[in-house]
Amino acid sequence: ARVPLSLTEVNLSWGVGIPVLFVKTGEKLPKVQAEISYTGTGRLKGRWELVKPGETPPEPRDLLTEATLPIEERGTQRRYTEIERFNIYLPPTGKISLPGPEVVRVDESLSGLYLLLLRIEATEDKDSETDLTAAGAGNGTVNGGAVAGFSLPVLRYYVGNSEQVAIPVTTQLIQVTPLDLAELDPSQVVEFRWSSIDNAATYLLEIRNLQDQEQLSSVLVKGVERYQAPSWLRTKVGASVVHWKVSAFDTKHHLISETGWRSLKFRAGTD
Repeated sequence: ARVPLSLTEVNLSWGVGIPVLFVKTGEKLPKVQAEISYTGTGRLKGRWELVKPGETPPEPRDLLTEATLPIEERGTQRRYTEIERFNIYLPPTGKISLPGPEVVRVDESLSGLYLLLLRIEATEDKDSETDLTAAGAGNGTVNGGAVAGFSLPVLRYYVGNSEQVAIPVTTQLIQVTPLDLAELDPSQVVEFRWSSIDNAATYLLEIRNLQDQEQLSSVLVKGVERYQAPSWLRTKVGASVVHWKVSAFDTKHHLISETGWRSLKFRAGTD
């Protein structure tokens, strides 16, 4: 008690044991749950937001809690469709299960990949206030409740109407291009390709940096074993090394095969 609220761990889940949910248009989503570990006490205030297909995905900085940002950068994070708000008091117990938004309020009107975000706002608890005058940093106070030293996780779900029939044959999933350790021309379109797997209903392509921060992800249905990266990927990763892999899921959304990680980077040059 009487210690500023700080988040130490946050885990989001659908409660059904799979990382990416696949639903048909109109199908009811399972209940979302956020398991939060923390120190201190204070109010946990924030909102749930939805990233729809075609929208620019959030950067790792966009997923930081508001109190983690310098005061001059607060309010500059990318915003998405707000679907529910919360404001609860956390006693000094160290753990809480925060229920997610009502499933009927989560959009399924478009086909494609959705991201469900947990956004935590800075709280105005007295114990978390910093007196700028006393610190010799200006006038007024800064609210620092609910600080966290990491980007918050996201939940993904894919909406589609295609009917898939499972075939009880499993083959190895193999990456085709780009090759491992490839150096790509920044002026060319980047296409990721992988082998088809007979009993796969969907594929998940993931691109992450060496700090394991997601740079891009996409879900594709069976028969689409290639993906052209958007032009903003080159700008986003710059000259950094990133790695990519593909996972295959069956009609019941169970992981049936996945590749290892391959590395790539863009050569220096004018885009």
